[in-house]
Amino acid sequence: MKRIILSLVLMAASSLLWAQNDTIPEIQSDGPCDGPCLEELFKEFMVDDCADEEIACDDSDDDEVVCEPQVFFIVEDMPVFPGGEVALRKYIAENLRYPENVEPRVSATVYVRFVIDENGKVTNPELLRGVGEPFDTEALRVVSKQPLWKPGRQRGKPVKVSNFVPVKFVAE
Repeated sequence: MKRIILSLVLMAASSLLWAQNDTIPEIQSDGPCDGPCLEELFKEFMVDDCADEEIACDDSDDDEVVCEPQVFFIVEDMPVFPGGEVALRKYIAENLRYPENVEPRVSATVYVRFVIDENGKVTNPELLRGVGEPFDTEALRVVSKQPLWKPGRQRGKPVKVSNFVPVKFVAE
């Protein structure tokens, strides 16, 4: 039923598109499209196998639709580090080791992005902005070792949420 309604919506939208341009786009089945192909213009609407869930779909392989949990940036209830923002800064400061043999001693800030999964675990840490070795490696180590967070929630369900944190190295 969803596909029938979707097809009707697509036909109506394509009729409006054709009426505005006074041209009918050709849909080619065995090669790339020279003009605006309807299949390409509305590709995102054609994959509705995952439409009712908080997941992202990749249909780049024509044989199979791959659905994975979506990573959110903002949700109704954002993830919370145990003890809050101040506790997060304290955790980083207490667990961060200034790299040895760095001369001259400098202060630096590394920005690390990570995902807090549905269970509150920190996953996929990566550099947003690094300053070079060995600071980048140490920042990634500290971020990946964080304790479990209270997971973010969207519509009452725990979801994956992207987050980032500045990791500050202070020269003493």
